[in-house]
Order: sequence, then C-alpha cells, then structure tokens
Amino acid sequence: MLKKQLGTEVELIPGSGGIYEIMADGRLVFSKKAAGRFAEPEEIIGLIQSHG
Repeated sequence: MLKKQLGTEVELIPGSGGIYEIMADGRLVFSKKAAGRFAEPEEIIGLIQSHG
C-alpha cells in the first residue's frame, strides 16, 4: 500500500519497550509516546506526505 501511494519502499525496524515511531527521510513524523496512541493506517500516508 505505501509503495503504491508514495512510490518508495517501506522498512519496518523492530524496537523494544513499546516504541512505535514513523520516520520519513530521517525525520520523526509520528511517535506513539508523544501522541498516546497508534497512528491510524490511513493517517500514515498523510503524515509522510506532509513531511516530504
């Protein structure tokens, strides 16, 4: 889904301690810790596009 929408490969990097962060070009675009929730699937594309 993300490759089709954004034209780029996506990589999942496992973390520990409940870390859930979305990075785009080395920049943090979403943090579960800061938001207090997981990102919604449809929200992820918008987050990445707005920081591109």
